[in-house]
Amino acid sequence: MTRTEPYGLRPVERVIQQLMKINILQTIRSIQDQRLMRKIVPAFLLLLVPGMLAGQQKRQLKSPNGQIRVTIETGLSLSYGVYINNRPLITEGQIDMFLDKGVRLGRELDIKKISLHHVKETIFSPVPEKRKAIPNEYNELTIQFRQPFSLVFRAYDDGIAYRIVTHFSDSIFVMDEKAIFNFTAVYPTYFPQVQKRPDMDVFHTSYEETYQVKPM
Repeated sequence: MTRTEPYGLRPVERVIQQLMKINILQTIRSIQDQRLMRKIVPAFLLLLVPGMLAGQQKRQLKSPNGQIRVTIETGLSLSYGVYINNRPLITEGQIDMFLDKGVRLGRELDIKKISLHHVKETIFSPVPEKRKAIPNEYNELTIQFRQPFSLVFRAYDDGIAYRIVTHFSDSIFVMDEKAIFNFTAVYPTYFPQVQKRPDMDVFHTSYEETYQVKPM
């Protein structure tokens, strides 16, 4: 007598049918997972990109007449650029200060406060040389970090300046300083090269040397 299997299927056919069902379910789940990932990845990037931008922030400062522009980038390091009438003069200039005990100021910076103000005044020299009344006008940007120091930039109509202001509760020892000026071309400069005096080292000078025009 021949045994009849339920639903008219033999054991091998039932196994094949079950495998096909499993493959179909896995395919459906794979498609669902892909659709879910398409939704998750853009959302993850939206969360990630602002964090990356927050880590490396760019600030801008202009001279009173608007012709000079300074860009300052903070985050993993300190860098800046200088533009004259939107033409780059300095790109990726580097600023940093190294203290004793391996302390480095310009690393993994976190901004606490930013202030911007305009100064227009006249300085009267007590001992007039070229002129008695000296006009002093500039825009100043101060970036105070959660680390114990601030970075101050000034933009004048004829130049820029910066300085580091520390806020340590005690005295510090400066081991080294980074000040890199990456000029976009080899510009001429007026350079008063110090001539060493026979009885002094090269750092003793009255800064009265003749200015010479030299390439940077």
